Amino acid sequence: MVEAWKVALQFMESVVAGQPMAVRSGEVLLAMSSWHLYPDLEVPGNKPTSIRQKDPLITPGGIVTIGLETPNLED
Repeated sequence: MVEAWKVALQFMESVVAGQPMAVRSGEVLLAMSSWHLYPDLEVPGNKPTSIRQKDPLITPGGIVTIGLETPNLED
């Protein structure tokens, strides 16, 4: 539990400071909603989507990419 808190806190500190980040774990998504921080989002996929939330607490450049997939190497 403490490790999840540390990961989420470090991630959000970077985003708030304006560093783009990619979500790699669920605790970060929970942290964003729990702390009411709304960075701009990039959602890759068949139809890539950009979601601009314009949160004044997030320094420009603090964009979060979500929905990353690990390629299936068996195909």
